[in-house]
Amino acid sequence: MTQNDLEQAILGLVRNAGEGGLRKPDLRRLLDCRKGARLEAFRDAFQHLMENGRILRKRGGRYAAASEAGLIPGVLSVNVNGGYGFVTPDSPASPGGGDLFIPPGQLGEGITGDRVLVRIIETTERGTTAAIERVVGHTRETVVGCLDEDGPDLYLRPMQRNLPDRILLLADEGALDQVALGDWILARLLPPGQTVDGPAAAFVRRVGTGADLRGDLDAVTVEFGLCEPYSAELERAAAELAPRPIEREDCRHLTVLTIDPEDAKDFDDGISFASGPAPGRITVGVHIADVAAYIAPGSKWDEAARARGFTAYLPGRTLPMLPRILAADRCSLIAGRDTPAHSVFLDIDETTGEILASRRAHTLIRVHERLSFAQVQTMIGDGIGRPEPPSATMAALASLARTAVAMRKHRRSAEEFLEAAVPEVRVLCTENPPRILGLHRVEPNRAHELVEEFMLAANSAVARELHERKLPGLYRIHPPPKDDDLTQFAQWTKFVVRGKSPALHQRDQLNAFLANAARHPLGDVIMNAFLRTMSRASYSASATEHFGLGKSLYLHFTSPIRRYADLLVHQQLWTADTGGKPRDAEECAGIGEVCTALEQLCDNAYYAACDRLKLRHLRALEERDPGACHEGVVAKVAADGLLLYLPELGLQGFLPSSQFRGQTYRRDRETGALQAEGSGKSYKCGDFMQVQIRRADPVRGELVLQPVQMRIRPAGGRSND
Repeated sequence: MTQNDLEQAILGLVRNAGEGGLRKPDLRRLLDCRKGARLEAFRDAFQHLMENGRILRKRGGRYAAASEAGLIPGVLSVNVNGGYGFVTPDSPASPGGGDLFIPPGQLGEGITGDRVLVRIIETTERGTTAAIERVVGHTRETVVGCLDEDGPDLYLRPMQRNLPDRILLLADEGALDQVALGDWILARLLPPGQTVDGPAAAFVRRVGTGADLRGDLDAVTVEFGLCEPYSAELERAAAELAPRPIEREDCRHLTVLTIDPEDAKDFDDGISFASGPAPGRITVGVHIADVAAYIAPGSKWDEAARARGFTAYLPGRTLPMLPRILAADRCSLIAGRDTPAHSVFLDIDETTGEILASRRAHTLIRVHERLSFAQVQTMIGDGIGRPEPPSATMAALASLARTAVAMRKHRRSAEEFLEAAVPEVRVLCTENPPRILGLHRVEPNRAHELVEEFMLAANSAVARELHERKLPGLYRIHPPPKDDDLTQFAQWTKFVVRGKSPALHQRDQLNAFLANAARHPLGDVIMNAFLRTMSRASYSASATEHFGLGKSLYLHFTSPIRRYADLLVHQQLWTADTGGKPRDAEECAGIGEVCTALEQLCDNAYYAACDRLKLRHLRALEERDPGACHEGVVAKVAADGLLLYLPELGLQGFLPSSQFRGQTYRRDRETGALQAEGSGKSYKCGDFMQVQIRRADPVRGELVLQPVQMRIRPAGGRSND
């Protein structure tokens, strides 16, 4: 009997016993778990049920199911600023299902991530409201924040904005002798109910100074559990690795180009162009670093890569999934050097862009030239800015660019992919030591689209091969957005574009809306809001649709240096190609769940680091130019203020309505505007405003704004004052 089976058996018995419950010895007797391994299994299952709030201890040493006491177990998520929260129940708690709303005043000591027991207050058409009866326990063990004080008490200001602004800190005498106020520290959350005033934590260790970028990056690394770089000893051991032998196709005659960001440190994909097997057909080679040649499944290097899941790219810090000697050297497709590769050759109709056939091969290539996206954009755009590039490079690029345009046009017609790319404001930062050089806005362009088309095509070709051969692997899946989420987004856009709510439930409607949004003055705001409406993509051993791409079969194959999911696919193909036994579907499914969780962790760490470094940069600008003005656009109207997006910084900031002195403002439900009582002044989604920085807080990653002037400029129009 598995632990899950045993837990279900225990739950069944206590439920049948009703509110009176059963004693633990009675449960052990009924389940014949009174000694040996069965007793140990019972203890583990029973403890897990208690920790998750599924069963409760009653008077007299009896235990009952939480549901029999009218309590519902679940996980809490708190909106700290609003003072309310939502509980995701373990099983549907109401006919409509969904999360349970916890209104202000009913959160108790609960913080985001806590296991809680709630009691339903009421159910209406708008949803179900509940109150927290008991906080069962924290799902997170530690928290990272800055040390602060309030009178005699010490507090931790957590990095994560979904945690309370202050957590009481307890420390042994002398433990903080080497820690200064404002330093980043790691603390262990104490079980609920340890203090009267809310959550508390015990000091563990100092993480870094709160006064520089290195401390911020150290704090992000620890808070999100990112793996530290490989030790010097492991790097030396990795340098001794030799590629495993396999029959390879010699492709060194091809003109292979790599196209990457200017600051790229590893190169795991290259592209070549050649005449096809018949007139009007061309062959594009997509050449991928053959990491599986060095990393065998089940090896210690494979386990280390799987534990990391991804290379974590933070501004000012790179934490590679592989040892640097492999990621940046041995596996990397470096120009002018013979390198093993795993290639996909695409047979394409030159006129229509349709992919007619594909084949895969282990190859030996020599990269002709390394190019940056900026160089390629210049070369295929206006053709100036680069002195006399090699003719082979120009010829290959020109052909690749024409082919990519035709392929994108065909894909747009056949798959109706969603075109929702948004610009990104990146932090340019040196690494040793970390120093901010500035901010750079990266716009999607033809160079990015060129690379994207061929990578998508290679990934799709490998997905089809795995599926046809019934070879287990990891597919990239993306569910469609929920109808309720699309409806809410459509209602929000009504306030932004000053029109009717668009119809978005059909793919052609959605694409038409996105095309218009891209041309709108508020395109960045609309696109970002739309992307937040979409579900996250994930990894699965089952092949289901990728909604955003409009594909029924898709996986990741083209970045095995920095993504373990890609490496797993390479390993599966290598094993099958050499007559070995690949991993089974069950093992792949488990790895997929881990990769999905690690991907979100890396994404969250990246955004946390970017926000904090941008706020550090903003503080430095304020020191040089106090009171500088910034233009922001109203992205959301709340009852207590405005959420503004600052395009020049790629940051969101909050402007409290209390900053509008002399008048009281309330949100109008009909218009969605923040309306001044007794006057015609209002602030709506889409309005542009001049603002100043009131407070930039790198600890919490928060930006608070204040108005420079009361005049506002509606989108696409003149000031209304």
